[in-house]
Amino acid sequence: MKAIKNIGLILCFIGFAIFTGSIFTGTNKVSQETFNTWAKQKVKSAFFIEKAQKEIVDIELSAFELSHRITEIAKASNIYHKSQKKIAWNKIIPLKWNKTSKDFIYPLARASATGWPQQNEGLFFWITFGLANVGIEETQNEDQRTGRLYLINSELAKIPDDQKMAYLQAVARCPEVVNYEHKIAFLEREGFDVKLAAGRLVRYWKTKLTVFGPEKCFLPLTLRGAMKDEVDGMLKHCPYQLLPVKDTAGRAIILHNPSRRDPLFYSTNSMVSDY
Repeated sequence: MKAIKNIGLILCFIGFAIFTGSIFTGTNKVSQETFNTWAKQKVKSAFFIEKAQKEIVDIELSAFELSHRITEIAKASNIYHKSQKKIAWNKIIPLKWNKTSKDFIYPLARASATGWPQQNEGLFFWITFGLANVGIEETQNEDQRTGRLYLINSELAKIPDDQKMAYLQAVARCPEVVNYEHKIAFLEREGFDVKLAAGRLVRYWKTKLTVFGPEKCFLPLTLRGAMKDEVDGMLKHCPYQLLPVKDTAGRAIILHNPSRRDPLFYSTNSMVSDY
């Protein structure tokens, strides 16, 4: 039951890991045109522009290297202007970690980015946020299903034991069948109405016990399990017969021939169990 939730969490972490790792992938190469456009909007210091021209323009750098160089050049530029007799405050570049990265460095880094993530933006977006969203959705769905499973178990506990004897026997004799998926199937069938699902589950096992009997009821519904002794009677005495011909549309024809059914060899319960 925890497997789906764990898978969802793993997918979520993978998505965010890819997103975080994208910082370390690809490169940045600032062209002269890109630099001029950015510098015209962001910089008024001739000192900064001259130094940046030499250290970042037409040089292939990682995002971290580009950010570090711009920050260091900005610091050097600020020191230079503050050392002048008349400080040109409009040429001082504000250096606050979050604001500098967001407003000053990021526009240039984005405009100059190259590499796999930038060449495959749609695919990269799906891989990162798609996996994360799938993981989160799977985790949420699993939490909902677990909650509903708790509710159906609570509803089953309200039903008197004498009305759910077959179900209790199934829990004791074939717990691998009366499992999480088994109960969820009844919940889904009843639109996640726990009261209706609990009632249907109890009736299912009661009917199955009536049809198959206590010896076969809790065996797997396979030809080697509960159906092992039914094959011969079904083939020889079943009122349904597959004809060797097909209709004009190429569909198989099944004939219902009541005269073929021998009650001594093929009882009503046998017929019900087979279908």
